[in-house]
Amino acid sequence: MKKSMIIILAVAVMGLSLMPAGTALGDQRVIIPYVTQGSGWYTGVAITNLTGSTINITADCPHEDGTFSVLADRVDLGEFAAYEMKVYSLDQLYNADKDPEVPLPCDRLWLWIYHSGNQQFGVAVFICNDLVGIGGYGFQQFYSESY
Repeated sequence: MKKSMIIILAVAVMGLSLMPAGTALGDQRVIIPYVTQGSGWYTGVAITNLTGSTINITADCPHEDGTFSVLADRVDLGEFAAYEMKVYSLDQLYNADKDPEVPLPCDRLWLWIYHSGNQQFGVAVFICNDLVGIGGYGFQQFYSESY
C-alpha cells in the first residue's frame, strides 16, 4: 500500500513538472498596483475572457491607504461569456454592482481582479488626462496568473 502511494505521488509530481509554463492550476488573478481618477486624470480597464468558457469575475478595490471593506469595495463584475470583453472607467467598475451609484472612496486605488477557476483572462489598463492641452494615454497589459 505504501509503495503504491509513493509511486502515485511520484507520477503526479513528474506529470506536473512536464506541464508547459503558464498552465493554470488554480484560481486566476490580476493585480494592478495603481489606478486613479481625479484632477483631470482617469483610468480605464478592459477585461477580456481569453477562453471558450463563461467565467464570473470579481474586483477588490483597496484604498490608497490600504483600507478595504468587503461590503463596499468588493465588486461583482458578473458573467463574462466566452471571449467577451467589457470596458469600464474606474467609477463604472467600482459601481458595476451598486444601485444607486456611489462616489469613489478616494482618488487612488489598486485593483485585485480575479475569478475562481483556471480559465485565463486579460486586463488592459489605460490612464488618460483630459485637461485641455495636456492629453496623453498610457497602456499596460496584464494576463491572469494562478494563485
